[in-house]
Amino acid sequence: MFAQTEVTTTTVTVNVNGVKTSVGKVIASICDKKQFLASPCTYSKAAPAQPGSISFVFTNIAPGRYAATAFQDLDGNGDLKVGLTGPDEPAGISGPKTLLPNFDKAAFDVGTEPLTISVALR
Repeated sequence: MFAQTEVTTTTVTVNVNGVKTSVGKVIASICDKKQFLASPCTYSKAAPAQPGSISFVFTNIAPGRYAATAFQDLDGNGDLKVGLTGPDEPAGISGPKTLLPNFDKAAFDVGTEPLTISVALR
């Protein structure tokens, strides 16, 4: 018989800051490199928008390298509206602010310990 290896998962909390209105909903995702800026990511949650900050608690996140994304879905279609100059809805990613989204700069490592990540909507 083969021994089963147990995969340990953890909790990742994504704090989305900078929500300016209560219009629509806020959608937060935790994505691996293949899913980054694509829809849907394996881990995704939505909540009614409210001014200020919203916390999303993701459980059972497998170890790996991820980036967090969030946006305020103002038009209710479930997708980030993007125009010629970038997002037309408030959006943000984890990591430092960059001109163009970059997975490697936004990425964080998930191990066995709970983790909290912040994403600022712009």
